[in-house]
Amino acid sequence: MISTGGVDARFIYLSIATRKRPNDPFLLVHEAGQTDQTVGDVRKMVRVLILGAGGHARVVADAVLSLLPKRESLELMGFLDDDPELVQKRILGKPVLGSLADLRNIPHDAVVIGIGDNETRRRFFVKLSDQGEEFATVIHPRATLARDTIVGRGTVVFAGAIVNTGSLIGNNVIVNTGCTVDHNCKVGSHSHVCPGAHLGGTVVVGEGTFVGIGSTIINNITIGEWSIIGGGAAVIKDVLPNNTVVGVPARELPTRPLRTKPDTRDSGLSLFD
Repeated sequence: MISTGGVDARFIYLSIATRKRPNDPFLLVHEAGQTDQTVGDVRKMVRVLILGAGGHARVVADAVLSLLPKRESLELMGFLDDDPELVQKRILGKPVLGSLADLRNIPHDAVVIGIGDNETRRRFFVKLSDQGEEFATVIHPRATLARDTIVGRGTVVFAGAIVNTGSLIGNNVIVNTGCTVDHNCKVGSHSHVCPGAHLGGTVVVGEGTFVGIGSTIINNITIGEWSIIGGGAAVIKDVLPNNTVVGVPARELPTRPLRTKPDTRDSGLSLFD
């Protein structure tokens, strides 16, 4: 976990040696007293790869490239993607170096998962964590984070996003363009707060939740894990896990099949086995 220390700390972080905080299902945090390293403090070049080469990966790359003028020790090496038509093409001037299976063969220091789908991104994160991979946390220089905000491993915070005081953002989260997360919120790991979405104060967003474009969640609401908040919805009451709500005010759609707790031994990424 990374304490941002105010707006001057907006750049890429490398997270080291995490463990669970007791009784906190939302976050993985550093052992007490451990210090995060920042790219600005690391003397050697830090080489970053983006996994995926679609639209979301392109936005991740733009955020990384926006940091480069002030971060001479940072290098965006390129992308990995399983679409053979993308290999050797260039995105924002950076090459698609190969397939995801090539990760083990390309020297690097950290990765960012540039995949929008929450479940797919979670599986990559679990598998790569088990293999000891380091994750870069990317905060666009035009994002605004309160000085006591805590941000997890592999999370991306894009331009125009605002995260207010006392908020905790989990691992592998997308805090997308122009969204707002107000005071004392908790956003669970592997979630996605979409462009223009707004979370009022003391909102709890469960793991893997999708908060749709332009939606609003009023103060003191809890959203259960792996739920979907439809685009433009106005949520004024709690949402149970694995539910989809849409409309103004938000109403539940027919229940989706219950999603069980993910198995951390997940081997769904055979290409990394």
